[in-house]
Amino acid sequence: MTMTLPPDCEESLRQLVADGAFRTLDEALREAMRLLVQSVQDSHDAEAEARESGQPLFPDRIDIDELARQQGVGPVTDISSLVGDFAPDEENVDEWLQELRMLRKGKVPETRR
Repeated sequence: MTMTLPPDCEESLRQLVADGAFRTLDEALREAMRLLVQSVQDSHDAEAEARESGQPLFPDRIDIDELARQQGVGPVTDISSLVGDFAPDEENVDEWLQELRMLRKGKVPETRR
């Protein structure tokens, strides 16, 4: 079988091989396909269970105001209440964003190794 992958997918798989997660590109692709098939199968199983039990696959939608009432929350009246003070002073926002981008690409930044 021959497959043509989107360039970003192929690059992600190649990076996993380069990082040592897999020995070969074929091995990485086989694992990705196995996970995809498993995900689809799990989804079909969930749909079948929902049909058999008579439960809807997705519950009825609820009005956002009703949800807020149920959770005991209301509108924000003071924007300063949303300010958090949880980041260390020495952490640079640009460095943090760069690290986040690397993690999203499946790369582990040097500072986390």
